[in-house]
Amino acid sequence: MKKLFILIFCMASLGLLMSFKFKNSKKDKERIYLEKPSKKKKTQFANFVYIPSGTLMLNEDEKHDVQGFFMSQNEISNLEYQEFLFDLEKNEEKEKLEIAQIHNDNWIKGNNNNEPFKEVYSSHPAYHHYPVVNITRDAAYLYCQWLTEKWQEKSGIQDIEFRLPGEFEWMYAARGGHDLSPFPWGGYYTRNAKGCVLANFKVVDQTDIKFDRKSGEYEIQKSKIPHASITSPVTSYHPNDYGLYNMSGNVTEMLGDVGTKGGSWGSTGYYLQIDAEDEFPELRGESSIYVGFRPVAIIKGNIEETVKKLKK
Repeated sequence: MKKLFILIFCMASLGLLMSFKFKNSKKDKERIYLEKPSKKKKTQFANFVYIPSGTLMLNEDEKHDVQGFFMSQNEISNLEYQEFLFDLEKNEEKEKLEIAQIHNDNWIKGNNNNEPFKEVYSSHPAYHHYPVVNITRDAAYLYCQWLTEKWQEKSGIQDIEFRLPGEFEWMYAARGGHDLSPFPWGGYYTRNAKGCVLANFKVVDQTDIKFDRKSGEYEIQKSKIPHASITSPVTSYHPNDYGLYNMSGNVTEMLGDVGTKGGSWGSTGYYLQIDAEDEFPELRGESSIYVGFRPVAIIKGNIEETVKKLKK
């Protein structure tokens, strides 16, 4: 009887001790969790992250100073763009709707494997968080104008403007603080140590490469295997050290005046390099299944004071 009593006492004590430890550990986890968002809020409002002022090193001899700005952490998604279109339709702005329309017929130009996306990509809920494509540069300008008006109306602050990034701004943000880095992740390769690709782009298979022994040159052959590649959700893969997703790959991004940067899901690894030339120099007023955009936010005056107001 005595042994039974001792056993019951020990089990009860052990249960009490485990309960005590569990409550403490749970409390610690909650405390740690609550500290993280407060730190994040110092540099972010909505889904824009702050890119601090600094110097863009193009090479050892050429550099450009860049003033701090905010940049969307992701490419504009279908859902975000649909909100814009809905607002235009609600306000019966027909002329703007004509400019902002999505040209879904692009999906069936030259690649029949993409034909199903013509009907579903821009509007189906399954693709809400995929980047918007098939819009013109004028449509992107119009979106930025609309976003500026919405934020000014919402916050009462007139010292904020959304626009497409300039080339130096884009390159500086893409490097994530790594001078002269060819890719946003700070490395020199498109794969990590485990062999996993670090962005969404067209990986050329070894069976598509032919070596001409007479000329000594390599040739890329048209693949006999049908490809059904497509964009990825806008927060796929790891962000760079500024918190920006898909600065290389997924969709090529429009720049402020002309040109694009970053490469797309249909690009080879060469165009993923931050300083690579424009892959779509012919793209002026047209749209493409490979091209999207991400705005920057410019705050005039005191940035800290303006951001405090935006958080309220």
